[in-house]
Amino acid sequence: MTNWVTNRLSETQSDLPLQDAEGIKFVVFDAFGTLCRIRDRRHPYGKLLRCCDDRSAARKLIMTRPLTLRDAGQHLGVHDDGLIASLEADLAVELASIELYPEVVDVLHGWKERGIKIAVASNLAMPYAEPLLRLLPFPLDAYAWSFEIGYTKPAPPFYRWVIAQLGGDAVIGIHNTVLWVGDSLPNDYRGPIEYGLRAILIEREPTGLPSRHSRALMVFPELPNPRLIRGLA
Repeated sequence: MTNWVTNRLSETQSDLPLQDAEGIKFVVFDAFGTLCRIRDRRHPYGKLLRCCDDRSAARKLIMTRPLTLRDAGQHLGVHDDGLIASLEADLAVELASIELYPEVVDVLHGWKERGIKIAVASNLAMPYAEPLLRLLPFPLDAYAWSFEIGYTKPAPPFYRWVIAQLGGDAVIGIHNTVLWVGDSLPNDYRGPIEYGLRAILIEREPTGLPSRHSRALMVFPELPNPRLIRGLA
């Protein structure tokens, strides 16, 4: 199985061997850090977690339950109305500052024009999903949010759920026809590969451009066609 790595978006146009592009029928994108970003970060959920003794359990609840921030606070025993109101204000600022990366609309249209089914799959607190949905240029074929699934990446049930949404089953499956694209090494590269999918890793600098100091990768309408480094561990 081939996985791809490059360090320049501008080089993802014309050099990938045809055999490496064959068989791709589905592309699954991570959300934040891959398709979109928050320009004005206020970290409301981070502040909420600081109020909790067991932050790991609290984070799991936030990411795997369809809860508003206020509801999450209630579940976590945070009953300070003034604090919750302040965190809600911070959250509203973050949600209003969400934007797609500049190349994303062209990327999505390019895959769609090739007849490729497109999904987004993200570890996410519920309030962040709707702003992203409003920004997407057209409805995608599948959406996988951790707060709906009840699992977070890189747990295998998360990938299993996504495959099911794309039309796979436990017997036949569609694993080798799925290309996963994201910015997290454990969640969007190693996890998908261990589950039998193809994967591409992207790392962005604060400007939103790929880092030239790291092996980073993003997909343009054509499959990545750069100077390739194969088999990132």
